[in-house]
Amino acid sequence: MAYEDTLKELHEYELNALKAFTELCEKEDLTYYAIGGTLIGAVRHKGFIPWDDDVDVAMPRPDYDRFIKEFADKLPYPVVEEDYKRTQGFKSYFAKIRDDSIEVLETLTDNEND
Repeated sequence: MAYEDTLKELHEYELNALKAFTELCEKEDLTYYAIGGTLIGAVRHKGFIPWDDDVDVAMPRPDYDRFIKEFADKLPYPVVEEDYKRTQGFKSYFAKIRDDSIEVLETLTDNEND
């Protein structure tokens, strides 16, 4: 499978996870917004930036805290939330939502200074 085909398939998984997240946020009156490459892709490409491999969203701190505390476990499987407090070995300072039916490979370091 060509790289472009693999990325297109990844975008489909990411879009499904994003839809699950946004539906839950709208149901529970949580504010969220696109940032970074996701915002640029939405405006410039009317979708994903062709080479982007993730979705970037942010929330105001009170909504983020409420989401993590009350609703992170309410996402429909296979969409799951991971964060450093609840996920063993998690190495990011912000939560991530992903599709648990596919393997995600990330290269992260154990060095707190990196």
